[in-house]
Amino acid sequence: MFQTLMIRLIHKNMNKQLELKLEENTPVKKVMTLGVNSIIVCLWGYSMRMVSFFKVLSETDKSALVQEIGSVETGDSGFLTGTAVPDENIETGNPFRIFKKRDEKRDGWYLISRKGGYLRSFHKWDGLPEAFDHCD
Repeated sequence: MFQTLMIRLIHKNMNKQLELKLEENTPVKKVMTLGVNSIIVCLWGYSMRMVSFFKVLSETDKSALVQEIGSVETGDSGFLTGTAVPDENIETGNPFRIFKKRDEKRDGWYLISRKGGYLRSFHKWDGLPEAFDHCD
């Protein structure tokens, strides 16, 4: 009986140690979360700096469905330049999907889409007005 009890205790202890080792060696899955209803920004343009704002409608681990929204100019820095913030009351275009990509070199994430045939990148809006320059 004593031997049976000792064997059970040893097995229990070994199983616990094995579980701890598995937890230590299991890689933590890093996932970028935007959050539904959060705002993201796309800065684009060749010789100009255009600003487009988008609202996140839904998201998965690998992508997000977004809707382009309008913007309000909040500051004028001169001829065709200034700052803008999003206006969630104005929706433009149809919802489309953007994709979350892992940047292994910088240990970060980026968001991309091929909307309109062009590769566009996006970032989370930090709440500050975004600068634009419509002068070509």
